[in-house]
Amino acid sequence: MSIKARNLTRTFGDKTVVSGVSLNLSSGQITGLVGPNGAGKTTLLLLLSGLLAPDEGEIEIEGVSMSANPSSARKLLGWMPDDFGVWESLTVFEILEAFGQAYGLRGSELLHQIAHVLALVEMEDYRRVSAQTLSRGQKQRLGLARSLMGKPRVLLLDEPANGLDPIARLELKRILQDLAAEGITILISSHVLSELEEMCDDTIFMNHGQVVVPEEDQAELFPWLLRLDKPEIFTNWAEEFELPYQVRKQRGRDYFEIMLATDDDATLLRQTMEMLGANISELFNDGSSLERKFLSLEPEDPLPLRSERDSAVSRIESAAIAEGELPARTEATGETLVAGDLGPEKPVQSEMSAQPGREQDFQAKTKEEERAIPEVNDAV
Repeated sequence: MSIKARNLTRTFGDKTVVSGVSLNLSSGQITGLVGPNGAGKTTLLLLLSGLLAPDEGEIEIEGVSMSANPSSARKLLGWMPDDFGVWESLTVFEILEAFGQAYGLRGSELLHQIAHVLALVEMEDYRRVSAQTLSRGQKQRLGLARSLMGKPRVLLLDEPANGLDPIARLELKRILQDLAAEGITILISSHVLSELEEMCDDTIFMNHGQVVVPEEDQAELFPWLLRLDKPEIFTNWAEEFELPYQVRKQRGRDYFEIMLATDDDATLLRQTMEMLGANISELFNDGSSLERKFLSLEPEDPLPLRSERDSAVSRIESAAIAEGELPARTEATGETLVAGDLGPEKPVQSEMSAQPGREQDFQAKTKEEERAIPEVNDAV
């Protein structure tokens, strides 16, 4: 294993920020680190980088113990924090030269490594350009190049795509995939879930300082989403028939999403809802969505999932027919009912969303330690 961590725990005062985290990452693997704000992601990256010592637990980088041989372990690491800063008075070449020297590179080896990392991040033409003139995307690529100067086997990246435009994000994704193809292990924390889903081989979910398993069964058992307007009408109705659902805000509007198990269920419920006059916004299969798994980390009021073989959708149709709200399927009729006939409106009682939080700000500490060349020399 390229990275092995066992039972990592870190507290600050009476607050446990990382609690009993264990993980194993293989060489050449890109792993996403996902979780709400305050989950402990940045603290975990700081622990793995050796910039922060765990209260408990062990870390091995390529088989080298971080506690027993910190200098040797750190030589194998490249670390790119969210807010890394640049020496704006220096050129791109001068910045990389300083970091290369801090890692012990000299002469032709130093020049070769600078040329190599500039080629990797496609900045060969910027070597003599002042850092203060670089765009946000170019500075991010410079930060990545800087983290590669020590020839690491492991890269730890905290929100590397933060603030980048779509083109710059695509470029960054391609660069990281090329690095993984060279056998470099990458652990990347990001809130851009769609890009993580496309790029990563695996995903680690964190919440409240722990590695957690999202409710994948829910996404697997109910991969179809039927999206409707007016959640205030349908919430009570879905609870009555014990259908898993969520109320979500998208582009400033509230949507009601019913989770369905099969293609037949999805088709049948759509037909039923259309006959009732409901306004169906979308019907789509979203069972593998990383966003679905992220949203399941901390549901506010999760509903029980039905495991019985009988379809909830069939029960809905049968109930509607029994109450005279729908004609039997064998009868030909053009009669429809409006959605309001489903029952009295009630306030929304459940909303599936990750609980917001606040993670302690360690970036200032990180920047100070990175700027201290003697500290880097000692690490190398």
